[in-house]
Amino acid sequence: MRRHGFQLPLDPHQVGAIILCSTLTACCYALQLPFVDGLAARIVLVVIYTILAVFVLGLFIYCGITDSADPGLRDSFYDGEFYCSMCQASVGKTSKHCRACDKCVEGFDHHCKWLNNCVGSKTYKQFFWLVCTTVAMLTTQLAWALWQFIISFVDKAEM
Repeated sequence: MRRHGFQLPLDPHQVGAIILCSTLTACCYALQLPFVDGLAARIVLVVIYTILAVFVLGLFIYCGITDSADPGLRDSFYDGEFYCSMCQASVGKTSKHCRACDKCVEGFDHHCKWLNNCVGSKTYKQFFWLVCTTVAMLTTQLAWALWQFIISFVDKAEM
């Protein structure tokens, strides 16, 4: 039974997500930041992007290490409404068995390959915010790159 998303073996999607996110973040700081004119603009962009990157990393770790298993799997005295024949435990009525993790998950939504963990009632809000902050971080990076691309054609003397 998988207890959390960082338990070995790691899923190739999870490893790919870590490498891709790390590479994009490093490229943003190394390749985009040096070309920003003006100290104020540079500070604002670095602060916004760093806050988003820290939130993405924190939420990724939180969603990955959280054990979203049904309480009936840990507590032998738990009196759930249903019985899972695969887990051989009494589980709640919102629990479903995840074949990837080999456990029942309370409020099961889906098994996320990118986190290598199940998204259920314990991690749903954090997973939602992880998706939102990742989209915001990537949108910020794309807007920053497009802004620099447009400036390179408009103001060739400064580049």
